[in-house]
Amino acid sequence: KCQNCQSTEHSTLLCDKKPSNNSYCKSATTTSSCYKSLVKTLIVKGKADDEEIGVMEDPGSTDSFVLTARARGWKLKGEPLVLQLEGINETKRVETELFKVPIRDKFGKLHYVECYGLDEISSCELPDQNDYAKLCEKFKVSPDDVRRPPNIDLLLSVKDNFLMSDTVGGDKDGIKLYSGPLGMCFMGDMGSDSRHQSYPVRATRVLK
Repeated sequence: KCQNCQSTEHSTLLCDKKPSNNSYCKSATTTSSCYKSLVKTLIVKGKADDEEIGVMEDPGSTDSFVLTARARGWKLKGEPLVLQLEGINETKRVETELFKVPIRDKFGKLHYVECYGLDEISSCELPDQNDYAKLCEKFKVSPDDVRRPPNIDLLLSVKDNFLMSDTVGGDKDGIKLYSGPLGMCFMGDMGSDSRHQSYPVRATRVLK
């Protein structure tokens, strides 16, 4: 949903109208058509045992992002700043905060990921639990080891590629099982139904 004109037909970044209050927006993602495919997503622990974080791995992104509401819910202190987000023939300035988000790898080691806060990270439609259950059965892995996050709280970028799942543990019918420091996840083509999904874009820190 566009934060400028409230339209559901395009994202804030692609809106031609000026924001009503000022020249900044709070959310900026680009929207593009894609095939029904699995992207690398998994659930990781936060600093506390009861904190579960839905993570999307995106080696094509230059910066990591976190949902601002979630960061505040974890009582993380953010550094206020302004970002310039670059998309296709479009740029926007976003008033946001820089957070250091604690996540734990599968060995229990704590890592602090620097993330820019956004109101929305991705509109990607995640497969349902039945799809995941069938994939786990096909790859002979436990559903407890390959978990589908209910939503995406954090996008992990190339800056933190040492945490990404790069080891291929299996390849069946266009789907691959990957493993890494944070756990296991699936990636691949699940069909040809066209849909839309959104991701944050290149971010550059600027002065107000």
